[in-house]
Formats: sequence, C-alpha cells, structure tokens
Amino acid sequence: MPASDVLTLDNGHKGQWYELDCGGTFPQGNFGSTPLTGGPLWADFGSVGKPTPVVDPAVLAAKAVSKLELPKPQVRMSPVETSRQVVGVPSWLWVERTSWAPVRSTAEVPEVMVEATATPSSMTWDLGDGSDPVVCRGPGTPYGPDSDPDAASPDCGHVFERPSSEEPGGVFHAVVTAHWSVAWSGAGQNGTFPDLVTRSELPVKVVEVQSLVVAGAGR
Repeated sequence: MPASDVLTLDNGHKGQWYELDCGGTFPQGNFGSTPLTGGPLWADFGSVGKPTPVVDPAVLAAKAVSKLELPKPQVRMSPVETSRQVVGVPSWLWVERTSWAPVRSTAEVPEVMVEATATPSSMTWDLGDGSDPVVCRGPGTPYGPDSDPDAASPDCGHVFERPSSEEPGGVFHAVVTAHWSVAWSGAGQNGTFPDLVTRSELPVKVVEVQSLVVAGAGR
C-alpha cells in the first residue's frame, strides 16, 4: 500500500496496513525482530489529536507587530498651532482622539492566529525652545469655548519664555512623539514587545506682546 494511503480506524487511530511481498525470495519467518505471519500488519500512527503548532507564536507575533499601522499624532494647540503662541501665556497642548486609540493587527498560519495590539501611553512634546520636553500621560485636554484663556491646561501645557524671532525662519521646530505599548496574545500564549513611537513635526511661531502704558489713563 502506498505511504500516502493513510486510514483511520473506529478507535480514532491513524495508520496504514502493510503486507510484505518478497516474491518468494525469503522464507516465512523472522525479518529483523518482527515475526512475519504472511498476513498484513497494521502500523499505528498514534491517537488523533490537535496538531502541535509548527510556528512559535512569538515569531508570529513579531509579524503581526510589523503589520501595525500606527498614525502620527494629530497635533493641536491653543492658541491655534497655525497661528502664534504668546510669551508668558499658557499654551494648551493635545492630540486628536482619532490618533489616540488602540491599533490591532493579526498574523496567522493554519491552526494558529496571533493578535498584536498597540496602545498609546504617553506623549512627549519637544517644543524647540530649549526647555525640557513636556511629557503628558494622555492625549491632553482640548481647549474649548468655555475654557479660561488665562488658565493653564489641566494635564498638558507649556508656557513659552522667549519669542522665536531669533530662530531660523522665525519659528521653533517642535517634535511631538507618541509612545505606544505593544502586547500580543494567541495560541494560549501572550507577551509584550518594546514600545513603538510615531512622530509629528511642526513650526511654532512665538511672539512677545508689549504693553503700552499711558500716563493718566485709568483702567
């Protein structure tokens, strides 16, 4: 019987029937340690069960991570980022919620599928003015019509201490970095990968507003 002809018995075992045909050259008896009875022999392949994955799930997870399409931060500021920031006036910093949400991807082979999830964890704002980067643990709070114009952002803001007029092009070059924590699960296993980052860059113009004091003028 050809080796490809695999049969399954009622007891759930797979195997093949073999019958030795020596063409009359060898007498019936012992061939190695197996008695030759002249009849067919059943070669058992073992119990039928779930196949063992041939791919390490962690390797498959790495492929799923490589397929993640992470958005760049959609940066917003108040005053509006396309306008001008003012020295000494609190600037509110945030990113649009569409760029602050988990992103998922999968990779699979027969019998095994792994899902990778990247979750935004923090934002780093390097505003290019020489100050320490601002690290925000969330997307930041949008400035709204009811927000106090003199108040600082409750969770993500900055105050510029000098104008950008002496910088090349008259602007600071800001870099905003989103940090993503990465985890995976599948095939009864789970794990993590090093954080991923995405970045956006933007010019920030900062001006200084001079106050004019007029003698004898009241408030």
